[in-house]
Amino acid sequence: MWDTTAVKDVVADRERKLKCSCGRDFTQFEHARLECPVCGSTKADDFVEVRRPIYRVYLAEILGAPYDGEPILFSVSNVREYSLREEIAKGERLIKPTSLRLLYETFDRNLARSLATEL
Repeated sequence: MWDTTAVKDVVADRERKLKCSCGRDFTQFEHARLECPVCGSTKADDFVEVRRPIYRVYLAEILGAPYDGEPILFSVSNVREYSLREEIAKGERLIKPTSLRLLYETFDRNLARSLATEL
């Protein structure tokens, strides 16, 4: 079965989302040249690329009694992932650091959450 969500993510990844200094969002491929339709700016310095968060679904093992070794599924954004890994390394999160296994990546937050709760 063809996964249409993955195809949408690949297509969305090819399009660069830009934001003008006036606040207008648009996709670079909407226009043949870089020009804001609101303020008319054509200077490249006036545009900023908008970064989209990536959501990842992980499989890991829990540490500590009574659930030691139990598998757990969870989703985390790339923004939160770094601090989560630090918490795991410090022992603040009872997850076995060597057991983290990436299962899925997507731009869709709801898809990541549903995969983590419904699998």
